[in-house]
Amino acid sequence: GPAPGIVVNSQLPLLVLLTFAVVLDAQSAVQNQELEKAGERGSYFYLNPTKQRFEELERETDRFAAEMEKLGNKSDVASAVELARISEKYNWDLIGKSKIANMAIQIRNHQGQLANYVDDDRVVDPGKLDIWWTSFFGTGDTKYLGKILKYAEHPLQRRKLGNELLVAYAAAWSFKSNCGQHKAVAAFAKRCLENNTFPSKKDFLNECVAAPKRAGHYR
Repeated sequence: GPAPGIVVNSQLPLLVLLTFAVVLDAQSAVQNQELEKAGERGSYFYLNPTKQRFEELERETDRFAAEMEKLGNKSDVASAVELARISEKYNWDLIGKSKIANMAIQIRNHQGQLANYVDDDRVVDPGKLDIWWTSFFGTGDTKYLGKILKYAEHPLQRRKLGNELLVAYAAAWSFKSNCGQHKAVAAFAKRCLENNTFPSKKDFLNECVAAPKRAGHYR
C-alpha cells in the first residue's frame, strides 16, 4: 500500500486551499470595508468640494471599479454619475482610467444609452434613486432630494406592485436614513414641511425630521 507520507501529502492541498480561502475572505472583508469608507467619503463630497478631493475620489473610484462592477448593484453607475455631476458643476476634467471613468465621460457629455437612462426622470427604478443620491452627494443640489422625496411612501400606504413598491420603499428608507446622516437632507425635509411642498407626505416628513442622528456621521 502507499507509504503513510503519501497519504499525509495528499491531504495537504486541501489544507492549503482552505487556508487560502480564509485569507481570501479576510482580504475581501478588508476590501469591502475600504470600499465602504471610500463610499462614505464620496457621500460628503458636497460639504468641501475641492479639486484635490475630486482627484482623490477619481483615484479611489479607479481602484475599486472592478469590485463595484462585480457587486452587480449599479454602484459603478452611481459612482460614475457622481464624478460626472462634479465635473460638470465645477468644470473639472475627468482624468480617471477605469470603466467607471469612461461611463462618467459619457454621462457628462449626455451621449449614449447610459446617459439617456441617467437623464430620463421618467424611468425610475431603485438604481435611479442611487443616481439621484450620488448627484446630490456630488453637488449638494437639493433638486435631487425633491426627486427622491416625490417617490417616498410607506409600502403599506398604497397597493403597489413590483418595481413601484420597491421604489417607494427604497426612496422612503433612504431619505429617512440620510436625514439622520446629513444636516442638509434634514434641513430640506424641514423646509418641505414648513412650506407644505409635499402635503401628502407631512407624517413621513415629521418622522424624517425626528429621525435619530447617527453619531459621528451627522454633518
